[in-house]
Amino acid sequence: MSNLCCAALCFPLMTTSIGKLQRWSGLSIVDAVCLSKDELLQKGKVFRVRTKRRKTGAPINNVIPSWLGTELLRVKNGNPTYFFISGEATTKGAVSTIDKMYRQVFHKAGIDGTSHMFRHTFSVELLKAGVDIRKVSRALGHSSVVITERYYAKWNKAQQDILDGDLAGRGRHKDAGSKGGKTGWTCS
Repeated sequence: MSNLCCAALCFPLMTTSIGKLQRWSGLSIVDAVCLSKDELLQKGKVFRVRTKRRKTGAPINNVIPSWLGTELLRVKNGNPTYFFISGEATTKGAVSTIDKMYRQVFHKAGIDGTSHMFRHTFSVELLKAGVDIRKVSRALGHSSVVITERYYAKWNKAQQDILDGDLAGRGRHKDAGSKGGKTGWTCS
């Protein structure tokens, strides 16, 4: 079988696997496409992605669903080191090819977006489930929680609930220290 024919047969499985990997691990497209086989760890039925962000160098050590780990092990591309890089293109070229393919698929489906939406879904689902934003930040490999807050603060229900409780405990927004509603403060 020629390399072109193999690539045509493997491409759909590879690209859907990359999207699933981004969705369930929080990896960026660069980190997903460049994932090496030694960065997928298996202990019994538990699979874990342990890598470093290519962008920041921050460590990522995330558990992924066992079905996804099994699916990744079935991806064949002829390269003994990487899941998705065949070795025929540079890393940058491989990422560009996958990114371009996703853009075409999204465009045909009428979706305005990129594969980064899989990473956003990972983050938002964790935050909606009440996972602390610092843990989400670590799972994403952000260099600072400030970056995570910039993009995901509006979904951070747990932090909002804590803030609401703190504010409610202050007298339900009444000025507890004032007499007769006068605070002595004036705006000029």
